[in-house]
Amino acid sequence: MPRHKQFGKRKCQHNQFTDMNQKKKSADKELLNASASKKKLNTSDLFSANHVYENDTRLCSEESTNIIVDLNVMKTILNTVSKCKHCNSTDCFDVLEEMNSRRGLATSLLFVCKSCFYSSSSMTSYISQNGYDINTRLIYGMRCIGKGKCAASPLCAVMNLPPPPAKFERLNSSLCRALSSTCSKSMLKAVEGAVSRNDNSRDITVALDGTWQKRGHTSINGVITATSLDTGKVIDFECLCKCSFTCKNKSNECKDFQKNYEGYSGGMESEGAIRMFQRSVSMRNFRYAKYLGDGDSKGFFKNQ
Repeated sequence: MPRHKQFGKRKCQHNQFTDMNQKKKSADKELLNASASKKKLNTSDLFSANHVYENDTRLCSEESTNIIVDLNVMKTILNTVSKCKHCNSTDCFDVLEEMNSRRGLATSLLFVCKSCFYSSSSMTSYISQNGYDINTRLIYGMRCIGKGKCAASPLCAVMNLPPPPAKFERLNSSLCRALSSTCSKSMLKAVEGAVSRNDNSRDITVALDGTWQKRGHTSINGVITATSLDTGKVIDFECLCKCSFTCKNKSNECKDFQKNYEGYSGGMESEGAIRMFQRSVSMRNFRYAKYLGDGDSKGFFKNQ
């Protein structure tokens, strides 16, 4: 007679919940083996919220995170997990927006108990010295993709969000000052990093390259950057413009932008390289020892 077919033991196939189940079993075992006094003292710690999801990568516990939430969804969640502290009623909350309190994307939400009519309100964003945080982030995000208020308005309309702040340009000024300060500190730190990589020698090898607002040789704006060859970080830049702009806002904080370059657009790269070479010792306390270009020899010959 042939041997009966034998089946091997099945291996455990782990899934996304295996780690959580093992942690729960470990917590239950720890509580079971503990003394009565320890059970009374540590029950809250064992089953606290942090004990459950402190190592769960699927959950986010950051202090400040912006998300888009439908008011009806918020209302459903609120009625599911809470009750009124004044009348102890459940499933009684209504979430409303106070339309007159809109400050750009920041608005005020009113929470009303339909049983005792107790109400409480709160803004949806923190306020800082320059305005609400969500408005600053909106303007910064639009500037990062090269857009402004005209592009932000239809975006907010399609997303069913409040309209962008009316004083869009005023927030641009404060954002520009903050970015300029951060940029200077970052480049100084990049210089020191390049010096340490170069055996503490302040003669640095850099790669210079330019970019323009649009293709061809008709762009009125150009940016030239100097990148450390040792660290790959930007250590200086120069913005050039062939046209003057007059600001319509005549406040004291606003200044007209004057052109700082004359010539054809293709020559901006070499001109920007000269200016960065000239101020490297006085402003950054280092020297460009070697020049790495992308094949355009005009900037190299002008800096010899």
